[in-house]
Amino acid sequence: MLVFSRFNRLVSTPLLRVGLTLRHRLAGEAKARDNPILDSLLLLPVAQKLVSIEAQEEAARETRRRSEPRRQPTAFDKFVDRAWGRLVEGGIADNGDGDTVASNKRIKNSRDDCVRLAALESYLRPAIVPNERWDDVVRWQHNRRFVRWARSEFLAAKYGQALRVALKEYPELNVAPLQNRIKAKASIRNAFRRVDASSTDRDSTPLPSARLLSKELKMERWSRGKNVDAGWDRMTKITESLGGEMYKLPQSDVRIPIIAPNSDVSSLSLEDLLEVAGGHVYHSGPFNLLCEEGDIYEFWTREYVAGLASYLLDRAEAYEGETLVLDVGAGDGMLVYFLKGFLKKAAQRRLKRKLMGKSHGEHKGHTRSSLKLPKVLATDDGSWEIKTRSKVEMISCKDALAKYAKLGSRKEDKVRCQLIVICSWMPMGEDWTKDMRAGGADEYILIGECDDGTCGDNWETWGNPDFLDDQQTQEKGFSAPPHVLESFYRFDLDDLSKLQHSRFDSSASSNSKTVSFRKK
Repeated sequence: MLVFSRFNRLVSTPLLRVGLTLRHRLAGEAKARDNPILDSLLLLPVAQKLVSIEAQEEAARETRRRSEPRRQPTAFDKFVDRAWGRLVEGGIADNGDGDTVASNKRIKNSRDDCVRLAALESYLRPAIVPNERWDDVVRWQHNRRFVRWARSEFLAAKYGQALRVALKEYPELNVAPLQNRIKAKASIRNAFRRVDASSTDRDSTPLPSARLLSKELKMERWSRGKNVDAGWDRMTKITESLGGEMYKLPQSDVRIPIIAPNSDVSSLSLEDLLEVAGGHVYHSGPFNLLCEEGDIYEFWTREYVAGLASYLLDRAEAYEGETLVLDVGAGDGMLVYFLKGFLKKAAQRRLKRKLMGKSHGEHKGHTRSSLKLPKVLATDDGSWEIKTRSKVEMISCKDALAKYAKLGSRKEDKVRCQLIVICSWMPMGEDWTKDMRAGGADEYILIGECDDGTCGDNWETWGNPDFLDDQQTQEKGFSAPPHVLESFYRFDLDDLSKLQHSRFDSSASSNSKTVSFRKK
C-alpha cells in the first residue's frame, strides 16, 4: 500500500498536466465543446480522480500528524523511502515520514481549517499552471467539464468541514454526510428517500425552512435579487490586475478574460485562478457545495413549496372545471411529492376558514369533496438517469402532454380539464415550451434561470430579443416572441422567486426565478 500510494502521488499531477495539454492541442477549434470520449482516451478522468484521492489523503496525513505524537518510521518505511528516492524521484529530500519536503511545505504551514485546501493546491496547481503563465490557463479554461470538476473539488476543500458540521448539528436540513468523493457521486439529500407517493397522510415537514438553510449555511447576507454584473466583478478585477480586459460574448451575458499569454500568474491563489477561468468560486459557500455534491439544481424549502402550492390552489379555484398539474422533467419526483402534502394542507386551511362563522346546517354543504384540489403528476423521460424517490411516470414531455391533455375532453364533460405544466430547470439550449403550447397546456410554469441563463433557449423559451440575431429575424420574420404569437402571456411570479435557492446562487446574485405563461 505504501508503494502504491507513493506511485499515485508521483503520477497524478503529471498525468493531469499532460492530459490537459494534449486535449487543448487535439481539440483544436472545438476545444470548448464537451468531448468525454477524448477526455477518456487522454485519461483525464483517471488523473482527476487520482488528484482528488491524493489531496484528501495528504490532508488526512497532515491532520493526523498535527493531532498525534510523531511516529518513528519503521525500518521498512525507511527502506522504501530511500529506494523510491534513488530509483524514481532522483533523490529528492524527504522528511522522514514519507512526505516530500518541497511538496508539503505549503500544507504544513497552513492553518488547521485550511489543510484540505492547501493539499488540493499542492497537487492541482502544478498541473494547471506548470509555468505560472496565463498561456497555461488557456490550455483548460474552455474545457467546461474540467472546470466543473475543479470547482467542485475546490468547494469541497474549502467548505467541506463547515458543511459537515451544519449537517451534523441540524438534522432538520435532512441531508446525509458528504459522500466519499472517491466513490461514485450520489445525492447527499438522504431524506429524499423513496416513498409511497400514493400516501397522502405523510407529513410534509422533511423540507428545511429557508431561515434554517440561510442561517446554518452562512447565506443570511446573500443577495436575494439578480445582479448579473456583480457575478463577474472578481473576475474583472483579476483580469485587470494582469493587464488584461474583459470581453462580453455576443448575444450572451458570458464574459471571458483577454490576457497576454506571457502574463505572470504566480501571485494568484488557486481560488483566483479558478475564478478568472470561469469557475465562479469567489462568491460561493457551503450551500453551493451541498448542491454540487447532491447534484441539486433547485433546493426546495418549506416556504417555496408552500407558496407554489398556494398559487396552484388559487388557479384551480378560479377555474370552473377540474385541474391537472403535470410536472415534466420531474427528475426524482420530490417536487410533486411535497406539493401534494402542501396542497392538501392549504386546501384544508381554506375550507376551515370558510366554515368559520357558519351554522351547523351550512356546514353540511362543505365536505371534503368541496375541496377543489388539483391532481398532480410527475413525469420524466429518464434520459438523465436520475434515481426516483417518489412515483414518476417514465414518459417524455411531448408524450405526456399528448396523453394527459385529453382528460376532461369527453363529450359528456361540460368543461374540459385545465392543464397546468411545471418544468424545473429545462435543459440548456432545448425548448419544450413549443410542445407545451401545442399539446394543450392552459398555463406552464418555468422554474430556473430565465432570459439569459442556462435553462431552455433564451429566445424560443423566454422571448429575450437579445438572443435573436439579425439573420433569424430576416429569415423567419419574428415580430414577437413565440409564446406571444401563440397567445400566451408572461407573468413573473416575483413573490415566489424571492423564496428560491438554486445551485448557482451566490452572495452576489440570486439567479433562479418562477415565471408563468398563461393562454389568453
